[in-house]
Amino acid sequence: RTQDSIAMQLLSILFLVSIGVPHSTGFTAGGARYFRVPQISRLCSRNLAPLLGDSGGRFSMSDQSTVTKEKALNADFAQAQSLGIILGEKLTKCTVQKQALPEKEMDALKALLSHSDGARGFYVTTLTMPEFDSAFPSEGVSPSLKSAVVASAEPNAKLLTMNLAMSTAMILAHKENGSEEFAAGSELTQCRTKAVISSVLADMPRLRLELRALLAAASGEKGEDEALHEEYAKFLTRWGYGEEQRKVIAKVIADQIAGVL
Repeated sequence: RTQDSIAMQLLSILFLVSIGVPHSTGFTAGGARYFRVPQISRLCSRNLAPLLGDSGGRFSMSDQSTVTKEKALNADFAQAQSLGIILGEKLTKCTVQKQALPEKEMDALKALLSHSDGARGFYVTTLTMPEFDSAFPSEGVSPSLKSAVVASAEPNAKLLTMNLAMSTAMILAHKENGSEEFAAGSELTQCRTKAVISSVLADMPRLRLELRALLAAASGEKGEDEALHEEYAKFLTRWGYGEEQRKVIAKVIADQIAGVL
């Protein structure tokens, strides 16, 4: 992998969510359990080490064994990832058993998704870790997750929209580079993002607006909201998405919103 490619992957992770197959490497030091930020793959996690530094991407799980509304509300990005792992495990179990999240965990999930650091940390784990497959069934996410996302249009509408674009674009980029493992990871993230979006779209006007704005920007058309259209036009340019990537992004969004908008 070239250094530029690795750096681009890292920036994508830090900006929103991991775009490939995640891998959390753990170790124990000083009586506390640490986990590295979920990486795009086992290979890439090794290559990212020099870029992250010795302490980059680490956070302690020693005080995160339980989740509370207060912890979720005050979590920074790294702490939100550890909480996301815990809540992801509980969501997966409850989804399989067709049960709602217990009240305490539900309050924590809503609190975590109510602010940008919390939502990004939650998505960087739950949308990428293979262990959480059962939390994202093809028929739609659980009512608990749906309720938590819908409760906070800000920041979830924009994060889900951008994540759909980034994972979609990276599927094409990885396949063009012959990186099937990375492409599979991006497809996993894309599928889970689509599952969340399809479950909440009818109840989130802001998400519909964000998706329409990105669709217009990716298609080279004029958007209904000038400021939002400009924001997404800059987003596509900033991440260097070419014509083919913009086409696949537009198609995925058009398919996603068909019958709803």
